[in-house]
Amino acid sequence: MQIVIVNGAPALTFKDSADLSQWPTVNDGGQITQVANIPGPPQVVSAAIPDGTPLTSLQYAAGAVSVAPAPAQAVPQTITAFQAKAALANAGLYATVDSYMTNTAPLIDKLAWQEQITFSRNDSIIAACAAPCGLTSQQLDALFIAGAQITP
Repeated sequence: MQIVIVNGAPALTFKDSADLSQWPTVNDGGQITQVANIPGPPQVVSAAIPDGTPLTSLQYAAGAVSVAPAPAQAVPQTITAFQAKAALANAGLYATVDSYMTNTAPLIDKLAWQEQITFSRNDSIIAACAAPCGLTSQQLDALFIAGAQITP
């Protein structure tokens, strides 16, 4: 079955049409149209979609239209020491980690904390930083993602 998807404000409408010539050509300044094949009986489906949602982020399943979840953000494998420490500060964790690294950590970790220019996600120093805060791997990933977005 041919379905024409028309992005109209404020709802997205799927309309049945065997003859696509009845649909106007739409430019980027107005409504956007796209042709898709959706199996099943002819139907009209409407869903409230936030303004500005690109058609490529929509999904159709079980007779309903929804916004697909955003793809997982890639975790940067390396960030600068500044970015790492700023991400910790923004998360309210810097004082805890700095105190541990200054007062409790083994000498090699203290040196890395003080002297290392970049931190890689798999560095042992990262596990050492996570320990006093009880951070999970997912939380460390989130800190690396946040850190990569920080610029001095």
